[in-house]
Amino acid sequence: MRCFYLLYCLWVICCGFTEENTKDLLYKIREIKYRDPQMALVLLDSLRQMEESNHFQRVPEFRIDIAQGQIYQIMRLDQLAVRFWEKALQADSVRVRDAYFFTVLNGIVNVYYRMADYENALEYCLLLLERGEKSGDEWSIGDCYFMIGQIEWQIGRKEQAYRDFKKALNILENGKNPGTKKLLSYVYGEIMTMADADGRFSYALEIGTLREKLLREMEELGGQEGYIDQQRGYLYAKLAYLYQKEGKCRLAGSYFEKFEKTHFATTLEGREYGFPYLKNAGQYEKALCFLRDMRREYEVMKKDTIDINMRVCYENLSEIYADLGQCRKAYHFLKRALVLADSLQERQQRSRITEMSVLYSVKEKEKRIQEQEGIIKKKQTFIGRLFGFVSVGIIMLIGVGIYANRMKNKNRILVGKIEEGIHYRQMLRRIGMLYKGEHKIQVNCKERELFENLDRLVVMERLFLRPNLTRDEMVSRLCTNKNQLANAIRFCTGQNFTEYINSLRLECALKILTEGNEKIEVVAERSGFGSARSFYRIFKDYFGLSPAEYRHFCSK
Repeated sequence: MRCFYLLYCLWVICCGFTEENTKDLLYKIREIKYRDPQMALVLLDSLRQMEESNHFQRVPEFRIDIAQGQIYQIMRLDQLAVRFWEKALQADSVRVRDAYFFTVLNGIVNVYYRMADYENALEYCLLLLERGEKSGDEWSIGDCYFMIGQIEWQIGRKEQAYRDFKKALNILENGKNPGTKKLLSYVYGEIMTMADADGRFSYALEIGTLREKLLREMEELGGQEGYIDQQRGYLYAKLAYLYQKEGKCRLAGSYFEKFEKTHFATTLEGREYGFPYLKNAGQYEKALCFLRDMRREYEVMKKDTIDINMRVCYENLSEIYADLGQCRKAYHFLKRALVLADSLQERQQRSRITEMSVLYSVKEKEKRIQEQEGIIKKKQTFIGRLFGFVSVGIIMLIGVGIYANRMKNKNRILVGKIEEGIHYRQMLRRIGMLYKGEHKIQVNCKERELFENLDRLVVMERLFLRPNLTRDEMVSRLCTNKNQLANAIRFCTGQNFTEYINSLRLECALKILTEGNEKIEVVAERSGFGSARSFYRIFKDYFGLSPAEYRHFCSK
C-alpha cells in the first residue's frame, strides 16, 4: 500500500499539477491519515513542494498547515501540531471563516488538554466561546462550556466545573440543531464518569436517566441503529456498575442484562466496559472469560502488542487471579503488565526525542527561508539606495543611514539565531547520547552508525582542533573507506567532510569569541583553522557576518 501511494505521488508530479490532481491528492491524505500518518505526511510534503514550485496556489497554505497539524495530532507529536495550527490561525481566511476557526481552535484546545497544559487550553477555549457566542452556534457554545468544565475539573475546581457542565447541558438540551444530540449523549457520558470519580453516584445516575431518555428520542428519529446500540451499551454498562456501587444489586443486574443484549457487548470495546461490573459483583469466572477474549482480540487485531490496553488487560487479570487466591498467575500477569509499562515509557521517550528533532528541522528550514528573504530584501534595498544616490545626494545619505541601522538589527537577529541554533544542536547531541546510553538501541542504518562513530571520535578527542586533520586519517581510524565515510556524512548532515569539520570549529570559535577578548588570529588558531584569513572567510560565508561583528553584538 505504501508503494502504491509513493507511485501515485510520482505520477502526480510527472503528469503536472492540475486542479483535479490537487483535489485527488487531498482526498488521499484524508483517506489514509488515521491508517498511515507517516505516508500522509509524505503526500502532504509533496503537495506543499508542488504548491511552492507554482506561480499561484491552487490549495491555500493554511489548509496544508491545518492538515499537517491534524496528522501530527494523530501521531501524538503535540508541539508540532500546535505549531502548524497556530501558523494557520495567522491566515485571514481562517480568522474570518467560522468552520476553519472552530476546527483549528478545537484541535489546539484538545492537544493542550492532552498535554495537561490547562492554562493555554483554557485561554484558547475562551476565544472559541467568544467566537461561538458571536456566531450564535449552539453546538460550539455548549461544547466550549463542557471543555471549560473539564479543565476546571482537572485543576481541582470541582464546584465550578459542575456549574460549567450545567450551562453546557442547558444549551445542548434546548438546542434545535439535530447534531447537538450526539454531542449531548457524549457529554452525558463524560459527566457520568467524572461524577463517579468524585463519588457523586446519585448525580451520575440522574445524568444516566437523562441519557437513556435522549437515546429513546434519537431512536424514534431513525437511521442511527448502530450508533444507538453503541451508546446504549456504554450507558447500560455504566448504570449497572453505578447501581452495584449503590448497593442496588437487582437493578444493577437488570441493566447488565440489557447491556448483554446489545451488539456492542460482543465487541472488544464492549467487553472493556462490561468488565468493571463483573469484577465488582464478584463474577470472577465470567470476568476472566471477558479478559481472555479481550486479550486474544488485542493480539489478533494489533501487530504491535506494546499497547496501553494490553497493559490494563494484564493488570485486570492479575487482580482477578489475586482475588481468586491464585498467586502464581497473579504474579505472572503483574510482571507482564510491568514489562509493558516500561516499554510504553521507553516508546514515549523516543517519541519526545523524535518530536524535538523534527522541531529543530522545522526551525532550521524557517531560518533558511528568512535568510533568503533577507538577502532578496537586501538587494532590493541596495538598488533603491543606488537610485537615490544618483538622483539626490541628501536622499542617498538618509538611505545609507537607514541601511546601516537595518544591518545592525539584522546582525543582532543573526547573532540570536546563531546562538539558538548552536544551543539546539548541542542539546540534541546530549539528549541523543544520553538516550542511547540508557537504552542501547541498535541502529539499522549503516551510514548513521558510521557517522555517530565519527562524530563521537572527533568531538570527544577534539580532533577538529587540529588544522592538519584529513579525511584519510579518519578513514584509517574508523576502518572504512573514503566513499562510505563521505556518504555517511552526506546522509546525516548534508555536508562533505571539510564542511562538517569546519562547522565544529566554528562552534568552538563562537564559544571563544563570547568568552574573551582574544585577537581574531588567536581565535582562529585555537579553533583549529590554518590561518586567520581562511577563518574569516569561512565564518563570514557560514554566518553572514564577520567574527568581529559577532563579538561586537554579543557584547551588547
